[in-house]
Amino acid sequence: MRSGAIACSLLTLAFALSGCDAFTGDRESAAAVASIDQVDWSSDTAGQLRSAIDGRVAHGLDAMNFTVEGDPANQDGDQALTRSALRYAAALATGASDPSKLHEVYTIARPKPDLERGLAQAVADGKVKDWLDSLAPQDDGYRSLSKAYTELRRQRNGPSP
Repeated sequence: MRSGAIACSLLTLAFALSGCDAFTGDRESAAAVASIDQVDWSSDTAGQLRSAIDGRVAHGLDAMNFTVEGDPANQDGDQALTRSALRYAAALATGASDPSKLHEVYTIARPKPDLERGLAQAVADGKVKDWLDSLAPQDDGYRSLSKAYTELRRQRNGPSP
């Protein structure tokens, strides 16, 4: 009986710990990129960022400036790329405006992703565009809204060359 209780406790603990990020992902690569200040952009990851930002119309963010001026050939460029990526990631993940500042009463919880850690991991893995794409809502309603907005922008601006 006692060994059954211990086994059950261990199983419960294992399920609880499986939700912690200490047990998810690649521990070595997560430890290698411990700080956002250590992000080392390559020309490929910088290009992925630029490509993602160029497609911001799909998220209704085309009126916002997410200028990417960084050059991965120098440290200042890495920091500029990181700032641009985090601004864009925040707009995708939590929205471009704060509804609690727009409405007197707003009680819906907003997501609070760890964007710095996510970006550091995405750059280290060479998957910046995939990570950024994953931050926007993934439901059918959002996709329909995105499609309608993109079509309206196309109609307003005329066909692209």
